[in-house]
Amino acid sequence: MGKPAYQHATESIRLDSKRYELLRERHFLRTPVPLWLFITGLLIISAVSAGFSILPRFLAPKPDFAIYVSPSSAIVRPEPSLNSLSFSDLNASGALVNVKSLNGFAGVVSLSVYSPSGVQGKLEESTILLGSDAALFSLNATTIVRVAATTLGNYSVTLLATSGSLSHSATLGVASQDLKVQINPTSLSIVQGSSTTSMIAVSRLNGFTGNLSLTARPLFTEPSPQYYPREEVNASLSTTSLLISSSSSSSVALEIKAGDFARPGNYNFSIVAISGKFSTNQRVSVSVTLSPELAPVPMGYSFNSGTNATVVLRNQGPAAIQISSYTVTDSAGDTSFACLVPFEGALLLCYGLVIVDSGSTGTINVLTNPVCDGCGVHGNPFSYMTGQSYTVTLTTTRQNTFSLTITR
Repeated sequence: MGKPAYQHATESIRLDSKRYELLRERHFLRTPVPLWLFITGLLIISAVSAGFSILPRFLAPKPDFAIYVSPSSAIVRPEPSLNSLSFSDLNASGALVNVKSLNGFAGVVSLSVYSPSGVQGKLEESTILLGSDAALFSLNATTIVRVAATTLGNYSVTLLATSGSLSHSATLGVASQDLKVQINPTSLSIVQGSSTTSMIAVSRLNGFTGNLSLTARPLFTEPSPQYYPREEVNASLSTTSLLISSSSSSSVALEIKAGDFARPGNYNFSIVAISGKFSTNQRVSVSVTLSPELAPVPMGYSFNSGTNATVVLRNQGPAAIQISSYTVTDSAGDTSFACLVPFEGALLLCYGLVIVDSGSTGTINVLTNPVCDGCGVHGNPFSYMTGQSYTVTLTTTRQNTFSLTITR
């Protein structure tokens, strides 16, 4: 049986559709591309290529500069007030300001300082030029910032650098610290041959740390030790060095000692404390007065010859005594006298000075015929006679006189 007519018609339509699609594809491949489409494609390709060449320039870093401070912190000592000289004295401090060229930057950079109350900053130069060399080799240009303070505390000083639309800043930390040295008392009074003590208290302010050296300096002309050491007034410290920290001791004893024969009067000492660039100077005043002098006690005597007697004396006073002259008088009133000086043969060619320390004994030779420029006899020369008594009068450098009797 043959196919119905409608089936043959359907198959014919399907075949024709396939042929049409095949012919359509072949026709498209042979058809030229429209000009507008070709130009559009070229523009797209050119734009993409140009974008890849321009993009690195957008991504590359721009010329710039950086500012930093070295060191980043400074220690100063407060002053009551500041002037132009304050920034260069020992209480101030400084740091190096570095401005560095980045990515080929060249130009003038303006600098300014911003300080809080209590501290001030001062730049040596307010502008810095970064030239072509700095731009080519990324070099630094530098200046100095000096800081000074009027009060204790911790501060931040800001350094601002600007050039056109570019602006950068750096911070300098400033610690205003100090030492406080108190002496109690600062006015002393002592007698010859004694000593007294004053206490020095050292306080650290706002975290100060460091090694402290102490000295006591006389503010007067000292007697020459070669002439008479016992006339000196000296100051000594229990220690001359302190480590100042949170746990360190801060007390030092200052001892003032007056020699047995120190001249009465006022003596001043300068107490100097130094730690690095920090220093303090305070004055201590000492008044020296005459020591009370008790009459020496005769412990015995002997006659060495008709013209020479030796007397033994004990000093019960608080300070040494020095006998500067003597006289010996017989019953007829005839008197011989002699002078005594620290070194025998000195000055008027007197005899040697006799010193008897406190609580000790000493001897003095009493001559009836002394021979020296400061010696002599009033009346007739005489000798020590058996059975006769003689009055010996001693004069000290404190202008006290004491008499005793010796009998042969």
